[in-house]
Amino acid sequence: MLKRLIEKFDSVEVLPVEIEEIRAAIISLGVQDRIILCADSEMDPTLLRGFFYRYRYRSVVYGDPENTTLIAYSSSETRAWQRVICCKEMIHIFDDEVEQTNTLDELDGLIKRLLGPLSSDHVSICDLMAARDRLALYQAIPLLFPLAARELALRAIATGSKTFEQIVEASCLPSELVRLVFMDEWPRLSSKLVGC
Repeated sequence: MLKRLIEKFDSVEVLPVEIEEIRAAIISLGVQDRIILCADSEMDPTLLRGFFYRYRYRSVVYGDPENTTLIAYSSSETRAWQRVICCKEMIHIFDDEVEQTNTLDELDGLIKRLLGPLSSDHVSICDLMAARDRLALYQAIPLLFPLAARELALRAIATGSKTFEQIVEASCLPSELVRLVFMDEWPRLSSKLVGC
């Protein structure tokens, strides 16, 4: 399903790709009924930049339950990073059950792995979850900066009609992620990441 989502955006040339467009595309795939995004002014981005929580919700008595995802993100982050965080958290909607935290102990272990070193002799399910969380960041990039937009941007830089800084501004993404997208290896790497 994630591959189908990314394919929907491959030909998009106009930046920025809006988070609302990505949310609507996920819902249209039938993966979730509702995705709620909310800024959290009390979230400390040095500890946690964002999270998602999935649940089933009935809007009316005896109505069909809706598969709902709540995504919270730190309002202390720049707009560019808020967009990345929201998209990354939406990628987790596609995670397998084993990659998701289901208990407070798993959540605590995941946070410790994310804040600490990922490599150690201690092996646990939290290592898998932390690795999956990191991978989701890279899987979000093709949605936020599609390949067609990349080709146009590279051409604009080559002809001198736009600067790197203008493209960063237009994409509303952190400059380090745009640099990654502009690497020669990115199209091949991006296609490999989608299959993970």
